[in-house]
Amino acid sequence: MRACCICFGLCAAGDQDVSPTIIEPPVPGGLAECSEAYGPVMEFFGLDPMTLVAASEGAPTPPAQEDHQHCHDAWVDALSQRESKRLLRKLLVEDAAVVKAEMLAAIRESVPSKNWSCAALGRTFGELLELTEILRAEHEAKEQNKCEAAARREAAKQERERHDRMMQMVKAPQKWLREADKLVESRGTQNYKAAAEILADLRDAVGGDEGAQITRKHAAHLAKKHPTLTHLKSSLRKRGLLE
Repeated sequence: MRACCICFGLCAAGDQDVSPTIIEPPVPGGLAECSEAYGPVMEFFGLDPMTLVAASEGAPTPPAQEDHQHCHDAWVDALSQRESKRLLRKLLVEDAAVVKAEMLAAIRESVPSKNWSCAALGRTFGELLELTEILRAEHEAKEQNKCEAAARREAAKQERERHDRMMQMVKAPQKWLREADKLVESRGTQNYKAAAEILADLRDAVGGDEGAQITRKHAAHLAKKHPTLTHLKSSLRKRGLLE
């Protein structure tokens, strides 16, 4: 609840153009965990959701959450035989959903409440915004590195797949010429590009004059057979397969 109040307090500060020198209230533990839930609210008021992460810097660790199953088991084990029978009868004759809600409320009341520690860090609103900018830059740099690493992995995967395909092409070039024909017959810009890619890979796989002669001859055949398919001819020219 206190984390919720802090969130809306920050929103109010951003919306009302509060002085950057205003001091923040005591910060509860676990505030950073609210950034996903309250992110859209923060953005609505013109604040970066990362502000909650910035505000949580230096805050105490939130208390450990109770295991619900453990709490339920402990409560049931503590019931007397008489109380167990009373609840069972109540479930049989009354609204089961209402009785269940009452039992869950009783379980919650039986669990000792834990103090939620707060820390008075004495930072200004302006300092929080500055820290937010630093954290946002660090976050975006990490995300950029992840994207670049993913792109490198994908490029390496595609290159391996291309190498494997080219090894197959050397063994059966006619099969891949027919595959290019099927793609062209299916029509569509993407299919034309895929057909041109197959012919280009086949040229590189076979290599030398033989590879160039086989693929250029087939490209010319496709262009003559489908004279109106301008996208096909464009794709073949981009791959150096057609004049």
